[in-house]
Amino acid sequence: MYPVFAVLLLAVAGCTVWVVRRRGAAISEEALGFAVIGAAGLGLLAVAVLVVGRLSAVPGRAEGLALLGLGGFVVYLLAAWVVLLWMRHRAAPTP
Repeated sequence: MYPVFAVLLLAVAGCTVWVVRRRGAAISEEALGFAVIGAAGLGLLAVAVLVVGRLSAVPGRAEGLALLGLGGFVVYLLAAWVVLLWMRHRAAPTP
């Protein structure tokens, strides 16, 4: 079952980058950077899930790693959103 999770991680990473790039000028370079770095990390996690799934004797370890990594990716994107909002607020001129 772990290859399905690896493919799911790669699909989520690819869709994230695709959506951010599709928005084009409406997205800042920082947002694109956050999305690409997070997607690269998720891609590396997919490789790790495949390796752990192949080498681990404990059933379910790779699946747990994939779900934990997916949750971490969501938290990472939320933190990136908060940082981008804070940067926009700091850059706004004050009267």
